[in-house]
Amino acid sequence: MDYVTLSWTAPEHDGGSPILGYVVEKRDSMMNMWSQAAKVDKDTFTVKVTNLFEGQSYLFRVAAENQCGRGAYAELTQPVLTKLPFGKFIHSLLYVLYILEI
Repeated sequence: MDYVTLSWTAPEHDGGSPILGYVVEKRDSMMNMWSQAAKVDKDTFTVKVTNLFEGQSYLFRVAAENQCGRGAYAELTQPVLTKLPFGKFIHSLLYVLYILEI
C-alpha cells in the first residue's frame, strides 16, 4: 500500500478567526523532519496521503489554518505501517504460483 487515508474533525475553537483550511504533514517514524503531505479547504476532513513506501512507518499530523496562522497540531501517537492489503498479496502469490506451474 502506497497511501494512507486520514480523517479528522474540526477544532472546537477557531481562535477568533474562521478556519480557511487544513495542513497535513507526514514524517518517517525514524526521522525528525516533517514534510507537507496535503493542504485542503475548510470543508474537507479526509485526505489520501500518497507516495509512501511499503514497509515504512509514518507519523501524521493535522493543523487548522486561519487568517492568524496555523493552529496546534493534532498528531497520531503511534506510527502507521504501510503494507499490502491481505487480498492483494494472496492474489499476487497465486499468480506467481500459476506462472511457475506452466
